Amino acid sequence: MAMGAATRTSSQNLQKVIGLSLNYGFSFEDIMAMSRKQPQILQYNAASLENKMEYLIEEMGGDMQAVLSFPAFLGYNLDKRIKQRYETMKNVPGK
Repeated sequence: MAMGAATRTSSQNLQKVIGLSLNYGFSFEDIMAMSRKQPQILQYNAASLENKMEYLIEEMGGDMQAVLSFPAFLGYNLDKRIKQRYETMKNVPGK
């Protein structure tokens, strides 16, 4: 796949990332829009992306529209950044 060479990722990983995105309800157009905002998204580890998407939906009550709006979210470390900040925000009075 030519896109794999352009993104410096293996075509196998690229296919996994695209397949995962499609499984979460993104269209090809959505994937392209996210990759324009956050080009590295196509290089991320598919298993890591899946963990982040599951956490966003199940724990944070978010949806995929949030990822479309801010795809850089998927680049953050799940344990060291996403979970810690979410847990901190849950404990802020008035939130």
